[in-house]
Amino acid sequence: MGKVYRAKQLSLDRIVAIKVLNEDLARHRSFIKRFEKETASLAAMSHPNITAIIDRGHVDSVYFFVMEFVDGPSMRHKINEGRKPIDEVLEMFVVLCGAIDHAHQRGVIHRDMKPENVLFSKEGVLKVADFGLANILDEKGRWELTRTKVSMGTVNYMAPEQRRDAKHVDGRADIYSLGVMIYEMVAGELPLGRFDPPSKHRVGSDPELDELVLKMLDFDPDRRPQRAGLVAASLESILGSSQAEQNKAPAAEARQGSDEVAADSNAEGPEPAATPRKMKARFRIPWVVLSWTAGLLMLGVITAAVFWVLMHGEIDEEPGDLVLKVEGKGFGFAVKHPYRVQSLHPSSMLRKPDRVGASFDFSKRSTLPALPVRFIGGQWSLGEGVLKQDSCSEELTVNQRAARAIFGRDARSPEGLHLLLRMDVEPAMFSVAGEERSVDYWLKKRLAATPALLGVNGKAWIGVGVLDEQGEGFSVRMPMSSESPARIERSGVWMEGEGADLVMKQKLASGERVLEFTVLDGQFKIKLDGKPLAQGWAGFGMAAKGYPAVLCQNARCRIKSLSYDYPRINGSQ
Repeated sequence: MGKVYRAKQLSLDRIVAIKVLNEDLARHRSFIKRFEKETASLAAMSHPNITAIIDRGHVDSVYFFVMEFVDGPSMRHKINEGRKPIDEVLEMFVVLCGAIDHAHQRGVIHRDMKPENVLFSKEGVLKVADFGLANILDEKGRWELTRTKVSMGTVNYMAPEQRRDAKHVDGRADIYSLGVMIYEMVAGELPLGRFDPPSKHRVGSDPELDELVLKMLDFDPDRRPQRAGLVAASLESILGSSQAEQNKAPAAEARQGSDEVAADSNAEGPEPAATPRKMKARFRIPWVVLSWTAGLLMLGVITAAVFWVLMHGEIDEEPGDLVLKVEGKGFGFAVKHPYRVQSLHPSSMLRKPDRVGASFDFSKRSTLPALPVRFIGGQWSLGEGVLKQDSCSEELTVNQRAARAIFGRDARSPEGLHLLLRMDVEPAMFSVAGEERSVDYWLKKRLAATPALLGVNGKAWIGVGVLDEQGEGFSVRMPMSSESPARIERSGVWMEGEGADLVMKQKLASGERVLEFTVLDGQFKIKLDGKPLAQGWAGFGMAAKGYPAVLCQNARCRIKSLSYDYPRINGSQ
């Protein structure tokens, strides 16, 4: 469908890959549409193990898009090098299945999963490439692009239903292809015709892996694992069992060696009378064993409880608002993903020859046309003259990701943005049995070691940034505690660079705060109460567009007023 070129992006002095549509195909509108859909499918995803798209466009009849360059070998090269240790294969496919599950959750089916489309960077990071045959679901769940009775993909890795009709396949077709790839890496050959389980070709292969792979290769999609995420979880379980067995062997050898030493010492003569000191040592061992056993049992009970809830779907894989039910010394939990769009009336609109924007004073009524505000996560409410986000207004809740309020009607380039924000802030508080404390307190005091197992953090953060409608993009999170560093968060395909810690010049304490956020020449600056707080490189890509946003995580934020404005471009309003 196209050719891929290695190129250099002069503006950022880095190597990229450019995919160009074959010129003869560019004459056909259907192929141009498919090419554009390929870029859209990539842009819909943001995952460290999926190649990122940077830009797209066309010059006359030449259509192209620019994507991340992966500078290492493919999985095909690794297969050709010879058999890999089974644990290495399992670890590889845990990552791969996680990436495919991310795509499936966003309505993207790869449909051409094969070793050639799995790449590795020089640092060994796995990257799924070439979503050119992706089947995209529209908002109403209808299939697009492909015609009925058209098969697409590579035959040896293609699910049976995909060979008959590519239009109506779903994510389970990719799961079949992943099963073929696992089989090939473990067994050293493709599962063609009547084939034996992988363990028949590979000594030491776990029978559970046989069962999983054979289910993935079932001709009936309904009998396969229904989600790539479930395959990843099964592989992790098999990997854990394998590593546990490996750890048992050295321990058994050590025990056998100590038994032989004891036998040799007994052979030299009768055991001498035990002194009181030896008696003390002799009776200490069982208590140590009992103590360790009790500790492991308690940890096992907690881990099992968390695992049970995870397996029963009360906590899902995407971080959201973790709601905790504290009852005596017990607890329960579930994850919520609040998302709503509300129309709020600005108090004034800015229309100057060189700037455009809007202002909100939440203490005043306005009859101006309303503007949409997107609320993602948290408990947002409008009343008492403020726009409030209080994580614990209804239940004890941990914002695993910052609650976001995203302002504006149209996404715009962040360059030149000026955002001014006045609000009261303090850590979110929740009352249990008349005792009102912060989220962080309840996590540490009442749930003890569980926060570490759940991977949650109850500290309070405030932030500003530029985000898209899904809440991805650039933001700066500022802690209300000196124990945690400020963070630059970058996510989404139109951002360049990773997240990073940030040095702040002063502390963000509770009380009324005035934050000023600007973006100029690709650099961001933040002022707190009129004084410089932080600045640095933002990392917006060439195609970056977003909305001004306010973030509030595990905190009580009472926004009194907010205004934002941009440079006027081409007569924009």
